Amino acid sequence: MSVGSLYEYFKNKEEIYDAMNHYFVSEILDMIKELTPTILELELEPVIEMIFYTFSDLLKKNNDRYLTVLRYAGELQYDKYIPKIEQALMEVIMKYMMHNPKYLKINNLPVITYICINSGIFNVARHLILPNPFISFDEMVQGLTTMIMSYINTEMARSEDQS
Repeated sequence: MSVGSLYEYFKNKEEIYDAMNHYFVSEILDMIKELTPTILELELEPVIEMIFYTFSDLLKKNNDRYLTVLRYAGELQYDKYIPKIEQALMEVIMKYMMHNPKYLKINNLPVITYICINSGIFNVARHLILPNPFISFDEMVQGLTTMIMSYINTEMARSEDQS
């Protein structure tokens, strides 16, 4: 498809970006939906790693199509789409908590969830678009997973101390 023919379907480049964003977010939401049954059956640490690696695979598919788009994210308005991804991940997290009630003791679960979701999305995407990152993707995933698990374990210990 040529650039000229794109404008037969879209009025301007913003509409093209909007359509690209919509499709990208739909693929992420589908990925989350497909992973949910597996997520509910695993321990938390492997779940975190699986989400990061699956998100990475999605970003890299079709010759890094989404990574190319993310490199030019200044032109895109992801802030209008991120809430949909956050909401889908929050729903999965709540389902996970119902299957693993020990985590329901955490006092500030919304704060932890918000920080973990957003730091995860940002760091995975940023690492993959860097031409020469200082650490490997595996090291970054392990670091994020350790950070998230440490945060959760600390908050669980606090909630038990308060009981």
